[in-house]
Amino acid sequence: TYSSYAINDAINACTDTDGDGVNDVFDLDDDNDGVLDTVEGICNLSGEQDLLLDDVTLSGSGNVYALSSVTNYVAQQLPAGSAEPSGQTYINGYDKDAGNYAITATFNNPTTFNITNNELTIKFQYYNNIANNQNSSIYNTNFPKVDIKTDAGDYSVEHTLTDAEKTSLSLGNWIPIEFTIAIAQSTVTINSMDLYLESTGTGQGANFSPTSSEVFALAIDGIQTGNSCTDTDGDGIPNSLDLDSDGDGCLDTIEAGTSNDNSTTDANNNGLLDQYEDGTTGTINYTSTYSSYAINDAINACTDTDDDGVNDVSDLDDDNDGILDTVELLSIDAAL
Repeated sequence: TYSSYAINDAINACTDTDGDGVNDVFDLDDDNDGVLDTVEGICNLSGEQDLLLDDVTLSGSGNVYALSSVTNYVAQQLPAGSAEPSGQTYINGYDKDAGNYAITATFNNPTTFNITNNELTIKFQYYNNIANNQNSSIYNTNFPKVDIKTDAGDYSVEHTLTDAEKTSLSLGNWIPIEFTIAIAQSTVTINSMDLYLESTGTGQGANFSPTSSEVFALAIDGIQTGNSCTDTDGDGIPNSLDLDSDGDGCLDTIEAGTSNDNSTTDANNNGLLDQYEDGTTGTINYTSTYSSYAINDAINACTDTDDDGVNDVSDLDDDNDGILDTVELLSIDAAL
């Protein structure tokens, strides 16, 4: 497993989150909540690999463009735009004709990526500013757009700018964006990209220059070739490691429908405790309600309104008034 783990700093093969003696890379249930990692959204990250700009040909019409290592138009603006992220070499340019045109970046030594879980995530830093103009309303929302040309086919993706991003761009800042595309093969080679970088709705015209008018740029960050972690409640802990995936205060063990008897034996040492496993099959021995309750914070499966020992999600009469909940619900609907 050297190539999978030893040269991939995104995966630490020594990590054992639940302390059960089975490291996460082999553990079927990393947090020991009785829910398989494959159900909770297993994190299968491959690390990041650079798409090198050491041998790239730029082409297109309607713009003046260059690599920043050749000409830095961002720095030429008045006032000068923010410094490029981490000193990167990036593709930048300015409008010389009215209209939105593509800059084609052809990679003469194309990079091949190993694909994990059929996903490829490309991260960019984006710059687009009209010198001396801090009006965020000039920006359209559906740019930048990128057409990615690969041996697996062509993929067109576009980013929708938020109001906060428009404001940041108008102040001459760079903003981070990313695109994730599905790749149904084990490797992919990126041959070229068509970059549509002009997201301004006004201010375009003939004879633009970097000093007084619109300049745009795109820095390509590391490319992630694996699925991202699912984090339903946004607490920074992926569901596969989170004991309460939806953050409603009710443990996944309960909301998934397990019968936790507090035993910790794992006879076949696969990380799925015997109390949850169907024999030694690596599958669960209960009917799961994980997707219904554990990732839905609108339903707290621990709630027992009438304190009768039967939680509301299973209770036929939540308030113990002798009237079935189904009848009370129909009465409410009729009143509405």
